[in-house]
Amino acid sequence: MKYLLSQFFQMIKDKTLNTIKKYNMLRKEDLVLLGCSGGPDSLALLHILCGLRKELGITLHIAHLNHMIRKEEALRDEKFVMRIAHKLKVPVIVGREDVPRLARLSKMSTEEAARKARYDFLLMTASAIGASKIAVAHNLDDQVETTLMRFIRGAGVEGLAGIPPVRGIEGLLIIRPLIEVWRDEIERYLRRKKLRARTDSTNRDTKYLRNRIRLKLIPLLKKSYNTGVKNTLRKIGENMRDLKGFMEKDILRAYSESVKKEGMDVTLNLRRFLKCHIAVQKEVIRLCIKEAGGEMRKIRYDHWQDLDRLIREPKQKGRICLPSKLWASKESGKIIFHRPVRFPDEMSLLVGVELNIPGETKLPLLRVRIDARVSCKRPVRLRSKGRSAEYFDLERLKLPLIVRNRQEGDLIRPFGMRGTKKIQDLFVDQKIPRLKRDHIPIVSSGKEIVWVPGVKRGSGAAITDSTRKVLRLRAHKL
Repeated sequence: MKYLLSQFFQMIKDKTLNTIKKYNMLRKEDLVLLGCSGGPDSLALLHILCGLRKELGITLHIAHLNHMIRKEEALRDEKFVMRIAHKLKVPVIVGREDVPRLARLSKMSTEEAARKARYDFLLMTASAIGASKIAVAHNLDDQVETTLMRFIRGAGVEGLAGIPPVRGIEGLLIIRPLIEVWRDEIERYLRRKKLRARTDSTNRDTKYLRNRIRLKLIPLLKKSYNTGVKNTLRKIGENMRDLKGFMEKDILRAYSESVKKEGMDVTLNLRRFLKCHIAVQKEVIRLCIKEAGGEMRKIRYDHWQDLDRLIREPKQKGRICLPSKLWASKESGKIIFHRPVRFPDEMSLLVGVELNIPGETKLPLLRVRIDARVSCKRPVRLRSKGRSAEYFDLERLKLPLIVRNRQEGDLIRPFGMRGTKKIQDLFVDQKIPRLKRDHIPIVSSGKEIVWVPGVKRGSGAAITDSTRKVLRLRAHKL
């Protein structure tokens, strides 16, 4: 009996070690933060990694977040994890987050809010203690459930690939050492080690999709369609991960060649994008949505259809609404993924902001910072590349200079040209997308517009041989 137990423990240890080595999860001297709920999976991972500490040359810390969903039950989980940490002589950090309140305020489901709170807490704690890795206890059953759940939602290659064994986020690595171990193996490990884990009552609540899949759909598929359905789903996930890895270089190259990000706006150049294979196109769009702050888990098949129509129809303009308050707008051969601009105090923008001369003026609503310098020397070059900087005769300007967003009927006397021109016409001539026009600052001296950064300089206050004080204005994106 002891021999069989020893063999079983060695099998679990070998499986975990093989996964760690296969995906290069850990290195010697790594400080690893382990997320522990007190449930079966995280308790098993804690004991396994504690047993491997010397062999791997790592240091462990435990992090536990009380989601404040199950009240007294959650407090008992918290105390349980603290006792285990003390027994195993592993430092522990405990946090609390009112997830139901967070869900209400952010208009998310309880599941989404709990996930966000958990990862925010883990990232913050890892940063505070200097950990480079965060270990979480997803297992092979979680993997196949995720693949099936995403299949139901109409996912593509990335979605069907399931949970990544290793994922980079905010300069840290999320690692999943148990991702190739089945849940029943974990439960046997705990029974044979005589370890009692905490049970989360919400895991049996079928109002959550994942629970319905685990408790109802997979048992039905096993009974009525395929007794080995979990292995089939595992293989599908592996095949999709292999395919994604094969496509990775093409996807990243296509993304770098056809996508530009400014602030939170992501612009897709359709001329370059449409030359790519359709499979690569879909993955590029996924990256665009993620980069713009969208959540792929909320993107359904009908959203994909709407996006495809927007991209391929001959119309030059149009837009669709996506989940996470994200818009995809088509303008001049480009798709811009963005959130609608809402100015909290529109009147303050119309009045404008005084530029600090000399000094720096930050304008978050216009996503720009303007530096002003005063010099007695005439510059060698009066124009900058990209028109991000301009020079003026300070004594010929009416101070203070005011910076604001555009207004209807704005006119400028362009430098080197006769007469005036509408700012709106300048934007049209330079093919500046409508969505970006409200973010372009306008600098005025009295009633005269003297500069539209990156677009056009006015003819006012030009540098001459008699100029004594030179003002240089330079615009930087925030």
